[in-house]
Amino acid sequence: MSIETLIQEYTKRIEEYSAEAKALGSKYNTYSFVRLVLFLGFLVLSSILGVSFHVAAGLILFLLFLIGFYFFVQWHTAIKTKKVHHENLATLNQQELATLRHDYSAYTDGKEFEDAQHPYTVDMDIFGSHSVFQFLNRTTTAVGRNALAAYLSKETTKEEVYARQEAIKELKPMLAWRQDFQAVGMGTEDELRFSLALQEWLAKESAIYGHSKYKLALLLAPIISVGGIIAAIFWLPWQILLLTFAPAIYFLRNTKEAIDKIAHQTDAVDKILFTYSRLIEHIEKQSFTATKLTSLTNSLQSKGNKNGASDKIKRLSYLIGQLNVRNNVFVIILNLIGL
Repeated sequence: MSIETLIQEYTKRIEEYSAEAKALGSKYNTYSFVRLVLFLGFLVLSSILGVSFHVAAGLILFLLFLIGFYFFVQWHTAIKTKKVHHENLATLNQQELATLRHDYSAYTDGKEFEDAQHPYTVDMDIFGSHSVFQFLNRTTTAVGRNALAAYLSKETTKEEVYARQEAIKELKPMLAWRQDFQAVGMGTEDELRFSLALQEWLAKESAIYGHSKYKLALLLAPIISVGGIIAAIFWLPWQILLLTFAPAIYFLRNTKEAIDKIAHQTDAVDKILFTYSRLIEHIEKQSFTATKLTSLTNSLQSKGNKNGASDKIKRLSYLIGQLNVRNNVFVIILNLIGL
């Protein structure tokens, strides 16, 4: 493509993505109000039903509403995610326009990879301001930056160079796919120390599942607590109801220190992992022909398991994320119930 064609293409994309982001923002704000009205409306309706007929009737209605409300919130959140994605797409096209004016300031320069003892990276301006790294860099994760730095500073075989060139040749015309991939990773506060802390945690024995008494408490606590709540609605005295929370309280009391330590180790990792899962999912959905690219996609699939790496990383992200909301009042109540 000529410079003029690239300018037209990037400008067109900026206009389209900005307009779509604005429309999604308006839609999100509208349904934010609807979301609030629905919640308050059903809360009042359930209270009236509970007072007029039976407490159980009000609770059942509100629980049924919460199930539907959960899916509504998920849909509403997806609108915001899509809005942010289009804003990122507009931003990165603005950045590409800037590069056509030789402005690469939007991209990190890899200064942290500088090594005065390296045989060629200093002389050839591989890293640092206005370097080869900054010219090529479109990475959005710490892992990606490390991989690019390794490509530029480590010796490899002729066959590997050809494989990389073949992969680049296939990816070159896939502008929309590449920009979608890049936009997913934008805004990630990713550092290598997070992945190192996660690896350290994963290498340790489970603080919960390594003990049979805790495994038993996890199984029995929700059954006893929920059963107690249901019984209390109809006939069980509240004093006895409090006793049904004992297994959950015992479990929480004895595991608090270990859980706090895990939460400290994995702080902020859940969001990073979720972004990684979306990036990997983007790769999994695309078919390639280049040997290096097909090898990559094959490595993301588990033998005998239809779920790929993205599903497993997303699940891990969710589990770690639950640690970070454990001090929420609503979550504390669920924990006391054993859920």
